[in-house]
Amino acid sequence: MVWEPVLELFSHSIDENGYYYCPYSFKKFANENELEAVQDTPNYVSINFWSEQRDELKSRGWYVTRLSRGSFGIFAEEVFPKPYTDLTIKKTEKLRIGEFSSQPHIKDAFNLMMSRSSAENTILELLRFGGVYEAFMKKFSKTTRYIVGPRGNFWPKFDLHMRDKNNKLATFKYHGQTELDYSLWAEDRIFIIEAKSQPKSGLDVGWHKLSFPCQFYSEIARKHGLEIIPVYLLRNFSDIENTIYIFVFPPYESYNENGLILNDQSAMTPEHVVSLDLNLLVPLPQRKLRSFTT
Repeated sequence: MVWEPVLELFSHSIDENGYYYCPYSFKKFANENELEAVQDTPNYVSINFWSEQRDELKSRGWYVTRLSRGSFGIFAEEVFPKPYTDLTIKKTEKLRIGEFSSQPHIKDAFNLMMSRSSAENTILELLRFGGVYEAFMKKFSKTTRYIVGPRGNFWPKFDLHMRDKNNKLATFKYHGQTELDYSLWAEDRIFIIEAKSQPKSGLDVGWHKLSFPCQFYSEIARKHGLEIIPVYLLRNFSDIENTIYIFVFPPYESYNENGLILNDQSAMTPEHVVSLDLNLLVPLPQRKLRSFTT
């Protein structure tokens, strides 16, 4: 248990303020406190899913959040609600698509790739070639026309706020690496897409995976009068299931333009959930695939 030797170090600040803040990198903190942390920093402070939070923290009602350049905070959940979704797929609407009309050799290429990998990039491009984004835009925008926008890694700067249950804010300066999986740009809005491929899980994704890239493009959105729509695309797969779930959240709103409230519970509740049987595009591979998370 990585955090076990420093739990008491956190206790006084958490009892007094509801959180402990380390203003420098986790790597330096781990060296100073002789923690057994052999993996890269994101594995300890930038946690993709609530279920992946360390047991020694969760047993005390705490969780860790990356704040900037490897620095981190340990927060008490009873004071600061967790910045993770709590999604459900019990009620979804089927997304209707046309026939996969791409050229046969492209379809064969996707069949081959899907039999060897479950990586999100392959799935995101499969949906584009399969006409899924046109169907999505028809349902959630004014037009089926769209452009695939920039994606990849970038380094935004903004004010990061955590809201406690008394509506008070703890404020930090964020400057660090962020990744955008995909983006669809229409005339009136930008869809910021976070994609995950998981076997029967993934409903508890960290809100930083969506809010950070949304904040990055918020100035452009204001300039051109666009809405930013966070979208979480989750593929669940098993021996018998191969389903895409698409969670469409309310339009993103910055806090004081150059900031965001990471644990804003209202922002993390989707307005729509649609699903698609991926076997309509390519058949289910004949073996189990391991999950990929980024």
